[in-house]
Amino acid sequence: MEAGKERTVSVEEVKENGYTLSVSSYIYEEPQREEIDPEQIKSDAQSAFLSSLRAQLECEKMFAEIDGRSMQPLIAEIEAIVSEYKTVG
Repeated sequence: MEAGKERTVSVEEVKENGYTLSVSSYIYEEPQREEIDPEQIKSDAQSAFLSSLRAQLECEKMFAEIDGRSMQPLIAEIEAIVSEYKTVG
């Protein structure tokens, strides 16, 4: 058994646990905390956003071709939204 992963239990505690002698009934292991990298999360979110945007634009392109219409109005709306954020950062 690993160091620090042992303890003595009383007969009363064994009785309270229904005479179970399983180690896991008496040794409680703290769950491992997952390391989180905020920069990786940000990067993954941005990649997902760009992939989603590209997929949406491909869909719109396909519909525009089927309907025989231009994508320019949609692109102009997207550019207007993007221009709102150009001064950030």
